[in-house]
Amino acid sequence: MFSLLKNAFSRKLASSDFQAIPKIVGAHKPRMSDTEREALKAEVKMPCVYKSEEDLEVEWYIHRGHRLSEQDEMPQLCAEIKQFDTMLAVTTGGRPIAELLTRSARHRILSPLEQAIETQSPSATSDGFRDIEQFAAELSDDYAFHLLMCYAHIDAIRLCKTQKAKDSGLFGNRAIESHISKASTHITFATKHNAQSAAIAAAKCALCEISNANPASLMRSYEELIALDKTTYAHFRKYARALLDHPEIGLDVLDHEASKMVKKTQDIWGTGAYAWMYLDPLGTDSASFERVDVTRFMEGALDIFERCPDQHNANLFSGFAALSLSAPVSGKESATQRRNRLQLHETADWIIDTHLRELHPLLWLKGAHWLFLESQELTHDQKAALGEELVLRVMQIHQRHADAAK
Repeated sequence: MFSLLKNAFSRKLASSDFQAIPKIVGAHKPRMSDTEREALKAEVKMPCVYKSEEDLEVEWYIHRGHRLSEQDEMPQLCAEIKQFDTMLAVTTGGRPIAELLTRSARHRILSPLEQAIETQSPSATSDGFRDIEQFAAELSDDYAFHLLMCYAHIDAIRLCKTQKAKDSGLFGNRAIESHISKASTHITFATKHNAQSAAIAAAKCALCEISNANPASLMRSYEELIALDKTTYAHFRKYARALLDHPEIGLDVLDHEASKMVKKTQDIWGTGAYAWMYLDPLGTDSASFERVDVTRFMEGALDIFERCPDQHNANLFSGFAALSLSAPVSGKESATQRRNRLQLHETADWIIDTHLRELHPLLWLKGAHWLFLESQELTHDQKAALGEELVLRVMQIHQRHADAAK
């Protein structure tokens, strides 16, 4: 482990080169000509994968849920949700398949509410829920049905909290409180039928977040979830984001929980939980660089690569190290913040050399948080083109540095 860490931290990147990337991309839109793009691909000599294994898996399970929902095969949909929940099955990118299967049915339920908000007319806000409740009697003892309904009410809360919904004056606190109450009821019924379900525990966490639960309740919910499912790393990332977003929780708590999760999951992840829990905070909150133990974070990343040597994680961490860490998150940074940020940034070359075999442009775009947030109005194809331009420029810089060092 020590020799690997020494090798990872011994590379020196020209940070100023990576800070030039946003300027190269320009006004948050792809600008590279087809000729230039093809020339750069030839120079980089690493394939760009526009639909990764993760993308294909997510599409398939969402489509599967859509087909079953549209054909009113709700008992079969619930059976498959329970099957994948029992298996703790996830996609290549770590997304729980049970939750993915619920999405199309949730969209069917929420469409009338979305339309009501768009037209600022409350007349059909509950039509979607009434439509699906035709199955309530048949599936009253099926925890997957209650899980689906809970998520639908959580989705409704998010819609009611949007600015457009607030501006309409039709979907205020009373509507939000009603959906919170109904989501809680469905969670109670679901738990009654299966208290050991990780999918139900994850829904509890989501409800705690959306309802602004107190810190103790939020933390207890995530501890229960991770006790049921240590293997799904998406839980660690969501837990960290929930802690960071809570107004009553600071970075001291995040650091404490990251260390605690390492102890609870060491048999599965080694030190990996520490890296998973700091991954998003380091990309969005400059103060987190004051708290992070850089060596422990990199030990965690090495443990993750050992256990999940797939290209999804290779691209995720490469984009994170090369782009998210190339410049301060916002404004000024302290000497400690800068030192820790640059030390982790310097691991990008090592991650690229040792783990990267194909390029996933959309993951790299997400790695550049400042660009990803600005690109939300772009189409999927435009985002893919922007991500490709970004990763090709970075790989060009990386390759030229490697050639110069020979």
